[in-house]
Amino acid sequence: PEGINTRTKAELAAAAKEMAKGFKSKQEQKEALIVFYNKTSEAKIHCILEYILDLLESGRQKFLVFAHHKLILDAISEELEKKNVGFIRIDGSTPSAERQSLSQEFQFSEKLSVAILSLTAANMGLTLSSADLVVFTELFWNPGVLMQAEDRAHRIGQTSSVDIHYLVAKGTADDYLWPLIEKKIRVLGEAGLSEAKFSETAETTNYYTCKEDTKQQTILDLFQRIFSEDIEDMD
Repeated sequence: PEGINTRTKAELAAAAKEMAKGFKSKQEQKEALIVFYNKTSEAKIHCILEYILDLLESGRQKFLVFAHHKLILDAISEELEKKNVGFIRIDGSTPSAERQSLSQEFQFSEKLSVAILSLTAANMGLTLSSADLVVFTELFWNPGVLMQAEDRAHRIGQTSSVDIHYLVAKGTADDYLWPLIEKKIRVLGEAGLSEAKFSETAETTNYYTCKEDTKQQTILDLFQRIFSEDIEDMD
């Protein structure tokens, strides 16, 4: 993605190179994959902030922003504070008792425009139907987590349509995650599960692999093996 510094680009490239080499154990595979995933979050920060500010400038009044890494959650919070934008934040450190009160505050306060939410901590049990847009700044291994997060806006009481935006960056782990997520959701849809709505509206990305590139194919194969296990400890 454009806007990332030289150091981050180099680290992302190094992480991809590490992914393409052989590993002695499954643990080594997972560790390399986690590094690549983490570096992807660093690479996307600038573009994520720019995207959110563009939404605010365009007049969006209420929307949800989901992220997995604390690095991104912190960056968004700091940027909104600097811009004097009203927001709530719910992550793993937010006490359970406060989550419902923050949710209610966001629902009914005109002063709060953005809800910054952890994918794994705020994807269930909250009603945030006052929002008409959900932004996923990061992808996640388990499509069910993404579906549950979408449902925070698709709740009883929602009277308008809800837009779902997934921010996918070329040249990062997203190249491999996005097609795999689409494929898994398609399988769930064929089985008659409700998650099928994801694949009905998602744009297909076919740029992630090249049959002539053995390095890319090695990385893709590794993602497919690890993805099938639904890893959730990707911090």
